Amino acid sequence: MFRPYTAAGHLSTNVSNQPVQRLLHQAGWHPVGLVDGLDEGDPELFFRCPRPPGGSSAR
Repeated sequence: MFRPYTAAGHLSTNVSNQPVQRLLHQAGWHPVGLVDGLDEGDPELFFRCPRPPGGSSAR
């Protein structure tokens, strides 16, 4: 089962991994950064976890 809320608050996937990106967007995750050079020719796209319903913005 996919859980869109994690304690870590972020995750990443390669730009080429469109199915995971669609899943994350549908679950409310937001892209926040791109790192080039981890996998040659396939940048890593980082996502931030959505705030849980009723959740606080305090960290």
